[in-house]
This record gives sequence, structure tokens and C-alpha cells, in this order.
Amino acid sequence: MMTQKQQHTPGPWVSTESNILDSDGRSVALLAYRGKNPADPDGRPEAHANARLIAAAPDLLALLTQYITKLDDQSLTDLECKHWLDETWIPAVRDTIA
Repeated sequence: MMTQKQQHTPGPWVSTESNILDSDGRSVALLAYRGKNPADPDGRPEAHANARLIAAAPDLLALLTQYITKLDDQSLTDLECKHWLDETWIPAVRDTIA
């Protein structure tokens, strides 16, 4: 597998009321409320769910990279792949975007 230099801000990232921040507290992205007034509470749940998903990107990328590396190394059987997905990937995604 060919490795590429990381071109994004390293994680972990966290979401706040109006930003996605890196581990040093610097803004990675600003939270916008898709066409809605930020003071309107109806727009916030979707915007915050989007923010959590964006903030999870470095962690999800790390998990996916780990999985792809295992596939490239052919170090996992089909059953081990399924187990890894069921026991590691899916719970991590659920926890990250919940």
C-alpha cells in the first residue's frame, strides 16, 4: 500500500456551539445552520449532528486506514474482517456520531 502524507489537520477534533476545533483549540471549520437563523432552535439539531460527524472525520479515517492496511496485508480472513467490522468499526461509528 502506498502511503500518502497527511494533508488535513490532525485529530482529535471536537464540535462546539459554533466551531469544529482541533486538539489545540484552533478552528478547523465553522458551524453553519443550513439556511436557518442560528437563533432558531429548529435548525440546531441537524447542524449539531453534522458537526459531530465532521469532528469525527480524523477518527473515522484512522479506523478505515487501519482496516485497509489489514486488507492490503491480507492479514485478515473473511470471518475476521466481519468480526472487526462488527466489533470495532460499527460501534466506533455509532459512538462517534451519536
